[in-house]
Amino acid sequence: MIGLSSFTPLILLAWSIYEVLGEQHFLQTPADTRIVMGRSTMLNCSVGDRVGRVQWAKDDMLLGFDLSIPGYPRYSIIQTSPERFNLYIVNTTLWDDATYECQVLPSQGNPALQASAHLTILVPPEMPQIIGHPNGSMINIRHTDPIVQLTCEVRNARPAASITWYKNGVVVTENVDYTVEQIANDKRENAHNTLTLTPDFRVKEHGAVYTCKGTNEAIRGQFLETTVTVNVQFPPSIPEITGYRRGQTVQRGDTLNLECVSRGGNPLAQVVWFRNDVKIDFSYSSSNDRSTNDLSFTVGASDNDAVYRCEATNAATEYPLTAQVQTVVYFPPEKVTISGNRLATAGEEVELTCETANSNPASVVTWLVRGRQIAGTQNHVQESEDGGYITRSIIKVTLTDREDQIVYTCQAMNDGSSQPVTDTVTLSVLYPPGAPVITGYEEGDFVKDGDVKRLTCSSAGGNPMATLKWFKGNELLDSTPKTRGSIVSSELTIVTTPGDNNAIYKCTASNEATPTPLQILKKLTVYFPPAQVTLTADPAEPKAGQRLRLTCLSASSNPPAAIMWVRDNVLRQGVTINKSPSSNGGMTTTNVLDITPTAADHRAEYHCQATNLVIGDKVNDAITLSVLFAPVFDLSMSPTNIEITEGDSRSVNLTATANPPVLSYKFYRDGIEVNVEGDINSFTFDNGALQISNIERGDMGRYSLEARNAEGASSFNFTLNVLYAASITTITSPVEEEIGGAAFFECIADANPITENMITWSRSDFDMSKTKQAFENNKGHLTVYELEKTDTGTFTCTADNQIGEPSVMEAILIVKFQPIIDDSAQYSKAAGDHGSTVQLICLAEGAPEVNFDWAKRNGDMSSFKYHIESEKVNTIKYRSVVTISDIAESEYGTYVCSATNEKGQDTFDISVDGTSRPDQPGDLTFINATHDMLTISWNPGFNGGLPQRFKVRYKEKNRPGYTHIDITPIDNRVTTVFVIKGLRRDTSYLVAVLTSNDLGPAEGSPPEIEVRTSASALSGEAASTIQTSDDTPVIIILVVCVVGIFLLALNIGLILFFVRRRKKRLENNSDTTSHTNTIELYGPTKETALYPITPSDDSRSYGTYEKNMDDFSDDYKNFEDEDIKRVFLPPPGYSRSYTPNKMDSPNLGNTHKSFLTETRPYLDDERQAAQWQYEDPYRSRSKGTFDSDYMNPLQNGNSPTHFHDYNGRPETRPKSVTDFSDQRSSRSSSRNGLGTTPPPPPPVRSSSKGVANNYGHSPIPPLPARNYDVDDLPPPLYDDTPQPRYAPAPGSTGGRYVNPNVISNPTYEGPSEGGNMAQRNHIPVDDMRGDLV
Repeated sequence: MIGLSSFTPLILLAWSIYEVLGEQHFLQTPADTRIVMGRSTMLNCSVGDRVGRVQWAKDDMLLGFDLSIPGYPRYSIIQTSPERFNLYIVNTTLWDDATYECQVLPSQGNPALQASAHLTILVPPEMPQIIGHPNGSMINIRHTDPIVQLTCEVRNARPAASITWYKNGVVVTENVDYTVEQIANDKRENAHNTLTLTPDFRVKEHGAVYTCKGTNEAIRGQFLETTVTVNVQFPPSIPEITGYRRGQTVQRGDTLNLECVSRGGNPLAQVVWFRNDVKIDFSYSSSNDRSTNDLSFTVGASDNDAVYRCEATNAATEYPLTAQVQTVVYFPPEKVTISGNRLATAGEEVELTCETANSNPASVVTWLVRGRQIAGTQNHVQESEDGGYITRSIIKVTLTDREDQIVYTCQAMNDGSSQPVTDTVTLSVLYPPGAPVITGYEEGDFVKDGDVKRLTCSSAGGNPMATLKWFKGNELLDSTPKTRGSIVSSELTIVTTPGDNNAIYKCTASNEATPTPLQILKKLTVYFPPAQVTLTADPAEPKAGQRLRLTCLSASSNPPAAIMWVRDNVLRQGVTINKSPSSNGGMTTTNVLDITPTAADHRAEYHCQATNLVIGDKVNDAITLSVLFAPVFDLSMSPTNIEITEGDSRSVNLTATANPPVLSYKFYRDGIEVNVEGDINSFTFDNGALQISNIERGDMGRYSLEARNAEGASSFNFTLNVLYAASITTITSPVEEEIGGAAFFECIADANPITENMITWSRSDFDMSKTKQAFENNKGHLTVYELEKTDTGTFTCTADNQIGEPSVMEAILIVKFQPIIDDSAQYSKAAGDHGSTVQLICLAEGAPEVNFDWAKRNGDMSSFKYHIESEKVNTIKYRSVVTISDIAESEYGTYVCSATNEKGQDTFDISVDGTSRPDQPGDLTFINATHDMLTISWNPGFNGGLPQRFKVRYKEKNRPGYTHIDITPIDNRVTTVFVIKGLRRDTSYLVAVLTSNDLGPAEGSPPEIEVRTSASALSGEAASTIQTSDDTPVIIILVVCVVGIFLLALNIGLILFFVRRRKKRLENNSDTTSHTNTIELYGPTKETALYPITPSDDSRSYGTYEKNMDDFSDDYKNFEDEDIKRVFLPPPGYSRSYTPNKMDSPNLGNTHKSFLTETRPYLDDERQAAQWQYEDPYRSRSKGTFDSDYMNPLQNGNSPTHFHDYNGRPETRPKSVTDFSDQRSSRSSSRNGLGTTPPPPPPVRSSSKGVANNYGHSPIPPLPARNYDVDDLPPPLYDDTPQPRYAPAPGSTGGRYVNPNVISNPTYEGPSEGGNMAQRNHIPVDDMRGDLV
């Protein structure tokens, strides 16, 4: 045990350091801060002798150690010196109002430190508002209001604003109430200050200016204010009227000017005039302290006793204040009127009355006759409703024969009259007029119906002149009399009607002197046509083929009408059987037409036309026949041959016309009655409408439709021809024949119609000149001559009769041949670590059917670990897969796949071993070049049992510095095509493809090709430089077009050439082809040991000229010179993921020995060195074979840095990963059958950094690429050079590969014959990256 005294010096040293440095402590703590919202602030925190990490907390929410404080874009930690950790907040908001704490975490015995401060955010107030009153407004207060309150509000401030009231600039301290309201869920506050005004408004408050001012800490010293003015309202004085005095008299027509004045009041009064309570004028004016309304009008009679009232009101009056006057108007009568009978016989007494119009005062009436006043008249006066008075006077006069035409005059005046008004009347003596006379028509003439006839009646003399009246019979007619001298006439206008025929027109003349009117008569004769015709049928329901009589009876006509018959615009002659008297003095005519109707007469119209031959007018009517007949089919509407394509739909009119309607339809097919709804699914029949839906070929045939009603039955025959597309019913397939023989195929199709050459044979990429085709009826034959192995495939039979889509069916031709196994390098090896699952794939072609057998050289496959599945891929391709579960060292070795059919057998050896580095890609090929892009392709080699990754490396020839592009896999394609973009025009480039997996890069130098970009851009790329102006010569345009087409065709040709060449190589099993599942590009991220990847924003990485891989590993730039980092595999029990960071490496434990000597290579204690075999990865491989170069065991002190081939020749070449695995290898040589050999010593590193030399003087070899603790690592290679930290590859899962023993995709079915160009990744040209196409 170690005593306590041994630790005493360390304790004293630690205490000395603590005394010197001291405990971590605050140099400056944050202080409470108040800041206006929107400004920036800083909370200071400084820590002395800091050991722990520093962070800030906001209201107990930790903000983290990152100086940028993620998630808080306005927050950051400002560190101007190592001890300062100031919190800086920009554009502060209320959200920032919180308690902040600076925290220093405890560390190395130092306690935690905490210091807090509160940040208060100040918010300026909003503009003050006097509730209900805008800024600068006036507040109206009635003088009777008890109290008035004004409330000033200042909102959304922090802290709450202080509010002060001012009256006329003087602070108001009395009758004010200040309150603060907290806003819900907010740190701001609203402030209110209410001012109460006293009742003495008129004296103190009128015109006062009140100002509300608000401020808070955020606007220090500044005040926000709003102002109102108090306006006290009070009523005006009672109005006064000037311009008319009470009792004053005015004359009608005078102009009266009335003025109403209202004084005082706030506001000034509104002054309105009323006349008899009706508002007549409100156009007042205001000035100074008075309101005035002037009313000017012309006095009329209606203004007598009228009341004119003036009203004054304002906002303070409870009721109008009034003043009024009543006007007195004098006016004479406007007229006098004499009434009474002015005509009388001699000796008769006549009473005359004279009445004045309204006047004031009352008028005096006098009568005059022959210029002298009549004495003894009396006046009667009464009041008028319009004001004033009406005077009336009556006289009585007896007429004599000598007093005819005597004039009587009435006149009236009053005090307001300047001259009298008068009226006169003339009295006359009565005598009769002369007899009347009618002119304008002479009896015996005739008038046409509808003509206008004018009759004039005249009478001469009489006193008064005669009154003329017209009568039709006893009916009084309207007329207009005219007077000319002593003759009176009256004209009667008649629009004649049939009723005027034989009518008596009478004219009478009369006056007061004729006790009986005088009269004269005239009789009219009017010609008129019949008003209508009436048609009847006998019998009422006629039948086809039976006699029918049509009768036409014309209405009354003068003279009698003539009758004609019309059907379909064709005249038919009937027989007139009667003419008889009728109304209006006319006669009726009866005419008959006898016919024998048919079905065509059903619903036919027969027109009867009756004509008055004298005046030419006619009338007609028609009768529509309803003829009873048996069903009839319309052949013009119903087709007898219906042609329709199968599956189509159509409506066919098969309606039979009948009267009465058809009672039933029956369908017959080939003479047999069928039920449409049940027997023919494609038919739907409804009342003669046949609906064909989705017709089928089985519905073809001859049909008959029977229609029946009460009158009988009839039938309609039609043929239904269904056209349908050709469909292949029979085809000969498969056809197996020997090489050199002939194959015969037959293809039979069903179709309607069968067209010429309806059946054809085809096959893509096949020389059809070796075949002969024949077609007869519905059969197509194909004969293939001189059969070869390559003729095996599918022939397509196409049947097309131009109806619908062609029918296509394939027939398989199998040319028998011996099985041939695909011996591509991809399938010649399989690999997997102990405990993993390994698949061996064997692909073969052959015909007929191929059977697989599997065997293990020097072993058996009876274990449950082996699972074999075989399947037929296509016509001649077969696939067999052996799956080895939980593989152990005993399962390593060589397996033999045998493919057998009746033509023979083929075998293939597959070597199974532990995982290794991949093989170099082969067949690197240049495909195409443009002025800035290069297209290359290659075949991946064997992936070593692990997913492999590719890089494209290129550089300009004769210029230093390579550019590397990581290839992102797209799908499982064998041949990879890649486009390098962003290149220089007309420049040579050296291009190579690098590959690696988790165990490292492929052995040897990758093949490199030299390619060159084109000197000029393609026509399509340079199209923008072509002239487009109107003066461009046509020849230049044509030349450019031809050159562009030529270049396009050349590119297509080149692409086809390379595609064919690649396809041919695949078919010939090129020894450079390694069918690798490209999905393995997404392997584990251990490749960072060789390809350090710098993450980028698009998850890709590529090299640059400024920074090569020298910064991350053993001079990656010299990768092509085989300067490769060598690694070892750990023992099976070790499963930790690799990281090159020494500090992160775990302890190896007991499963891995960290001590090595020259006599004890890198092996576990239990391992036997004599059980190891190795293959030579640098030996050239023949097609279908495996490497068989193995090293001899160590001999008698040979240097562990030298190797020997199986012939004992020393070699110093580096080996593949499988050469240095600490697991046993079960590979056997396919060349010499050598036995097992012990494992070789560790290899020499050939790094340009001199690692090999260092290792030569050190007994410790390089460690495998795995995680190790610091104690397990060898001394650093380059003094204190820090080891690089590698970032995981883009797309990897955090740099840890869960299962490193993944093998090739078990569902992989061999090489594809071309990639899908549509799936390429498009990267901008200026990115200097490539696309996987």
